[in-house]
Amino acid sequence: MLDHEDKEEEVRNIYQRASCIYVPIARPAVRLQYALFEAMSGRVDVALGIYEAILLAYPSHLETIVAMANLQRRHVGVDAAIEVYIAQIESATNDVYTKSAMIAEWAGLLWKAKGSAVEARQLFQKNQHWYLNSRVFWIKYFFFELDQPTSAELEPERQQRIKQVYEDVRRKSTLPPLTIKDISHFYMAYLLERGTKDAEKEYLVLDKEINGPFSVQSSMKAKLAEDGKASTTHKRMVMENGHPGVEINEAAIRQGQNPYTKYYQQQGEQPVDGQAQPAALHYPGRGSES
Repeated sequence: MLDHEDKEEEVRNIYQRASCIYVPIARPAVRLQYALFEAMSGRVDVALGIYEAILLAYPSHLETIVAMANLQRRHVGVDAAIEVYIAQIESATNDVYTKSAMIAEWAGLLWKAKGSAVEARQLFQKNQHWYLNSRVFWIKYFFFELDQPTSAELEPERQQRIKQVYEDVRRKSTLPPLTIKDISHFYMAYLLERGTKDAEKEYLVLDKEINGPFSVQSSMKAKLAEDGKASTTHKRMVMENGHPGVEINEAAIRQGQNPYTKYYQQQGEQPVDGQAQPAALHYPGRGSES
């Protein structure tokens, strides 16, 4: 319908009927398209009203907040878009995950729209302690530093910033291990492609820490300990009869080997015919039985 000339009002009626009658507000995609249509028609205030109506029903709907901020950026300016993010961050109706994503979007505006990487970096640094468990915050912070332009003179300083963010991800954040592992792989690729002469050593250490079994992941053990020492976690595992697991080798299993044999032997038990047998108990003060 929009392809036809002089059909603007008919298109508006279609959007209004879809938004008010046929499509519930729980599915805001049609309303977001309707807001774009009204903005295209020069009715920016109507588009803002549509966004505000969606947020009344779903205060933490990130796509709507970003769309509203971008509308303000296109028609008013970057500062107006930033005001949208500030108002939503200060709102008590939004949860911490939505606020962390808005901080990241705000930093993106400062960097890409305003051209100030320094202000964007300061915003990330100022707020990182509030969003230690926010996946989107740390991923965007990491790639913000990774995507900064560089030169031979600036690369050492840039590498130090990337490394600092990565270390904060590993040691300070409370992200899931799989998320940390994914970010680590990007950092390891950066080390090989653009790292210095010491990159090989750091890469191999990270490969052990990230891809190795839990028994050799000293940084993860230190992170789990209350005093920050890997030895504390190891002692707790021993006291709680815990162990990092048994490494499974499918080729060895096909050859008939029992993957638990080594574990039982370490516990003082001798497996017989694939079954573990408890070791003999020795009581002090008693002689051997004849």
